[in-house]
Amino acid sequence: MGGGGLSGPGLCRDIVLSVPGQKFYATLLPALAATGTDELIRFKHLEQPKEWNLPALKALFELFGLAPGLAQLITQGKDDSIQALQ
Repeated sequence: MGGGGLSGPGLCRDIVLSVPGQKFYATLLPALAATGTDELIRFKHLEQPKEWNLPALKALFELFGLAPGLAQLITQGKDDSIQALQ
């Protein structure tokens, strides 16, 4: 599987697996499963996502009975909302 046009950086993702000429986002697991091992053994590195997964953070705060708006504070580098989770 060559090229890097399967997905763009605007998609929501949790982790990026990078092999030469290709990046596999979490939303591309079927493409990753269909990739040959000869290509996957050229694995270069993992990348962190460039953006926060805000819907997941909001769901986490709601799960603990906290205001989902606190998730936005995490993306702004504020620790108060993280302390509320603890």
